[in-house]
Amino acid sequence: MAPRAAVAFGAASERATVTRYAARSRIDGEESVRVRPAAAGWRHIAALAPEVAPVHDGWYNLMDWLLGCVMVYMALFGIGKLLLGPASLGFVFLLISAAAGFAIYWDLSRRGWQTLSGQQPVRPSVKGKG
Repeated sequence: MAPRAAVAFGAASERATVTRYAARSRIDGEESVRVRPAAAGWRHIAALAPEVAPVHDGWYNLMDWLLGCVMVYMALFGIGKLLLGPASLGFVFLLISAAAGFAIYWDLSRRGWQTLSGQQPVRPSVKGKG
């Protein structure tokens, strides 16, 4: 909340700092995007740095987070039920945990694992035609 407030109500130097932070930088010799702000809530930053494309994967990230919570808790309760009974319910919980883990794996394989690291190389820009 504080960075957004600093940009919205702060001085021009603070806006320039956030814009520079969102801009391209060189990491390990490759050009990459440092920050890829989500489309919601950061439109004014995107207007200041048009070379940085906003990301529209918030719902997918939320889904993966929820599936991760389901996976961890179902594994926890599944192991507990296997140890303390009834074991059949423990196997059901572990099956649900495995299904949630597979759904996360499927989603990240579909979207690309580089979406997690932020190190996805930026496509080279076209420098004048002709």
